[in-house]
Amino acid sequence: MPTYLYWLYLAIFVPALAWWLLRMLESRYGRGHDAGLAWGRYLLLAMFCAWSAGWWAGSASPSPLGIWAKSCLGLAAGAAAFAAVGCGARAAALGAVTALLFSVPGYCVWRWSALAEAVRHIGTGFMGVLLTAALPWAWAASLALTAAAVLHPELRGYRVRICLAVSLFWCGSVLSADWWLRGSWDFGPRTLAEAAGLPAAKAEEITAVILQPDFGASSDYGQHRWELRAQEVAGLEASPDNLDRVSRYLESHEHRSLFLRPGMRFLRQGWLLRWDADKALDAAVRGIPGLAAPDYLTALALLRAGPLTPERWAGLERLQAYALQVRDGFEDVNRSQLIFEAFSAAFARFGDEARAQYWLLRVDNLWPINDKKIEVFRPESLRYGAVSGRLILDGRPASSVRVGLFLDTTSEVTKQTSSWLSGSALPDSRGRFWFEHLGPGSYHLELAGTREQLRGRILGSPGPIDISEHSPARELAAIRIERGRPARPEPEAAARDWLRAESQSWGELFRPRMKR
Repeated sequence: MPTYLYWLYLAIFVPALAWWLLRMLESRYGRGHDAGLAWGRYLLLAMFCAWSAGWWAGSASPSPLGIWAKSCLGLAAGAAAFAAVGCGARAAALGAVTALLFSVPGYCVWRWSALAEAVRHIGTGFMGVLLTAALPWAWAASLALTAAAVLHPELRGYRVRICLAVSLFWCGSVLSADWWLRGSWDFGPRTLAEAAGLPAAKAEEITAVILQPDFGASSDYGQHRWELRAQEVAGLEASPDNLDRVSRYLESHEHRSLFLRPGMRFLRQGWLLRWDADKALDAAVRGIPGLAAPDYLTALALLRAGPLTPERWAGLERLQAYALQVRDGFEDVNRSQLIFEAFSAAFARFGDEARAQYWLLRVDNLWPINDKKIEVFRPESLRYGAVSGRLILDGRPASSVRVGLFLDTTSEVTKQTSSWLSGSALPDSRGRFWFEHLGPGSYHLELAGTREQLRGRILGSPGPIDISEHSPARELAAIRIERGRPARPEPEAAARDWLRAESQSWGELFRPRMKR
């Protein structure tokens, strides 16, 4: 629920609930005074306290000076409201005093909502929802009890003790929860960037060239296409330094942080944007029981697409052991089916037929699932595939342009094709790059660099690269980047040129011939 809707709900619901509780008190203790005038005073008091807490909640970072100023404003508003309905100076004074008594609990109400949100973020989602739902009830009960103690004749002898008890309840519960969250879960910083100390900087934008046929471009540029990609995740710059900062921050707090989940998401997506398959795999495999589950689908896709090395086989076994022991990440049955199929595909990729069949059989135990179609993968034995080539920039080795290798897979069930990072490399001093320990499949290359590096023509695009038992090693022709004329058009310009050429050709076909 949006914050403003929640506080609007509180401002309407709390006075109504306080009114009902006061009526219950009145029916129990009898009517010893003008009931109609008293109910008007109670309702004004309850609504005033609700609005005051709403003001505090709207402050992004309430300071002691701001709280004091709002308290003084609340006192003046409360006294004026009571005086306006003809309650007299005594009632106005009572309203002001009661508002003052609620200044501290009102601030604690605002803190309660923030603490409930924090509890929800540390993995105990039910407790966070419960605390959020309990806030209106506890708030209304406090309003009704304090107002009754101040204004009801039968309870005036206990008003000091009742007001102190209400204040101690709010202050004690909120301060103890605040102390525990700050000490154990790094409660206090408002964002991941503030908690990890990330500098404010504009995200880098790189140019990526996908060396695959592009049917929407002109013939000169038909074997590849350009994309501009911002290196950011959720508005944060995914630079190597920032990624290392977040990783050190989580490790220094032993992953007990309110920003664990956004931090893990930042690492997983950030290393993928940087084309670092090993670090992206480590971040995807990592799981904290009860707090953050591994990103099974991403991890298994990277294991399937990447080199079939003993280190990655160990990572697959570690991921399987976690999945068999911890239930986190399998709450949705349809997602569980996809994870089981991904496990089967990964084990089949490494040639382990027994465990590939085991994970497929686990799909039969899922109930209910919307899609009964199961993706079946055959065990593969090829693990020594290789791709090598050269990258030349203006006749010299392009050692600063990163080359990425991606595996293209097509689902037999959904007929959708997806591409996953297999690995990346920077060419050496001679411009050579290579990828080893590959399994069979169809791959393609991508280039990542600055706009200045990739602004020219690119010749020698290899297109799809097929690795199989019959052709396990592929030596590619040299890929040349020529930044001289003609300069490459922007993707939008290339599309416009293609559409203009097509429209002209169709126009020539259907244009009526002129008679001589």
